[in-house]
Amino acid sequence: DAIDYSDGIVMADVNGDGVGDIVSIVTQDGAGSGTFFYVAAALGVEGGYRGTNAVFLGSDIAPQSTEFRDSQIIVNYADRRIDEPLTAEPSVGVSRYFKVQNDELVEVEKEPTA
Repeated sequence: DAIDYSDGIVMADVNGDGVGDIVSIVTQDGAGSGTFFYVAAALGVEGGYRGTNAVFLGSDIAPQSTEFRDSQIIVNYADRRIDEPLTAEPSVGVSRYFKVQNDELVEVEKEPTA
């Protein structure tokens, strides 16, 4: 299985320690069973980066954008309806929200904006 880094890269201080971090969409080729998409972060540490866990986003989705806003990592992508086959083009917009807590990437609810 091949693992690649996708275009959805954000550089920001996502854990609030004053050091720049990197968030990326990571893909894994399932060798015939599709492409699996994950989001992960590389936290800046002295001399380099330390990776977080990766969170599964979906199979054969269509990533749209990744951003860091209001202390949250936001991943936007298109997916299929639950009743659609994997051969259908992704057409349903999805936004998922994440934070780094205790050096772990966790999914959270969208925080209300002021």
